[in-house]
Amino acid sequence: MAAVIASFYGKVDWPCVTGNFLGLFLLGMAQIAICLFLSSITESQVVAAVLGFAVSLFLMLADAISYVVRSSAVQKFFGYISFNERYTPFTLGIVELKNVIFFLSVTALFCVFSTAVLERKRRTVMKKIFRNETGRLNTLLAILIIIAIAITVLVNVLAGALSDRYPLSADLTANAAYDLGSSSKEILEALTDDVDIYVLSSRGSFTGDKYLVQTRTLLEKYPQYSPHIHMEFIDYMKDPAFAAGYPDLELSAGDVLVQGPEAVKQVSLASMFTYTYDAEGSLQIAGSRAEEAVTSAIISCITSDPVYVGVLTGNAVMQDRSVLESVLAGNNFEVSEVDMVTGDLNDFEVLILLAPAQDLSEDVLSRFDDFLYNGGQYGKTLLYAVSAEQPELSGMNVFLREWGISVDDGSVFETDENNVYGYQPYYPFAQYEDETFRDLLKDSSKRVLMPVSRPL
Repeated sequence: MAAVIASFYGKVDWPCVTGNFLGLFLLGMAQIAICLFLSSITESQVVAAVLGFAVSLFLMLADAISYVVRSSAVQKFFGYISFNERYTPFTLGIVELKNVIFFLSVTALFCVFSTAVLERKRRTVMKKIFRNETGRLNTLLAILIIIAIAITVLVNVLAGALSDRYPLSADLTANAAYDLGSSSKEILEALTDDVDIYVLSSRGSFTGDKYLVQTRTLLEKYPQYSPHIHMEFIDYMKDPAFAAGYPDLELSAGDVLVQGPEAVKQVSLASMFTYTYDAEGSLQIAGSRAEEAVTSAIISCITSDPVYVGVLTGNAVMQDRSVLESVLAGNNFEVSEVDMVTGDLNDFEVLILLAPAQDLSEDVLSRFDDFLYNGGQYGKTLLYAVSAEQPELSGMNVFLREWGISVDDGSVFETDENNVYGYQPYYPFAQYEDETFRDLLKDSSKRVLMPVSRPL
């Protein structure tokens, strides 16, 4: 009813709502079956009610209890039987086969228990008439209960193993936020090298906040799409031998290590999220980029021939380069700074020149020519970023015109208010007019902001 009322005031994600109701229905079935069994073993309704409440509360909080025990085996057990752990994915719009089977099997098992108890009570009342049969019946009931327990355990273990290995779940959210994108799936399906993913934290650490749950869910998806991926949660503080295997890395809780045949990449916990400031100026998580970060790390670990990018220094280029270098490094480029006068430019496939405030000498421009010509092979790239605050650079302008590019004075001014950011005419969004270049983009629907741009 709440969802129906909310639909009059906004858009309701009905598939996600359906998943919520399915989870609630399965949870209710299991708890009713347990309470029915508890009621069958006692004559008092009050005792049955208290026992039902206590057992239901325990099963809902079992995952919280696992956080305060040290034994990993006990933690896994409590996490495994926790109803909350099984029910939470439904509230997020994720229907996992193992959780559906868990609730159904628990319901069936306790219905069998209740039937066995009631049948035994009925036979006990009639034992004077059926004295001989009663002993045999008790034996049969005991065998039936043992078989039911064995089948329940076997079915759940099998469902868990298959769900860990294959993507046996349905993401009902509108944007499939809890499943890997098609690009990541293609990369994983084509993977031929073994890659290990180590999450430096317990699984229970990725609970509570929806973005932490989303990150954990996405990490657990990787082995499901490739037999060459092994993913494991490791509490490295309790395993000194593991930490000793990476002496060159500064390990931190929550970080992800991706180890392949060519390299080891460390993805920090902070880099797996995007951030924004709230009304009070406090920094808060705005979204997850765990898939982007981990998939990029996997590509980097299996790539034997990375792309080397040189960020040019000298001639008073822009000083604040750290963010750009970090983004490039996070996307599997080997980034380093190189002096445009004395550095060896031939070591790089891409050079980046960031808004020099001083004109470039003929020797430097000649070096750029040689770099781009590449012995007649071409194939190399010089990225030149200009600034509206740059002075006249006559030498650089002549060099650009020789390569068919002309940078005009002033800044780009957008007159269409629908194509600017924050009603700022000097903050336009790029429009993809050339179909050839537009089709080369991975997603041309995403807008690119070009603040204070120079006209070409």
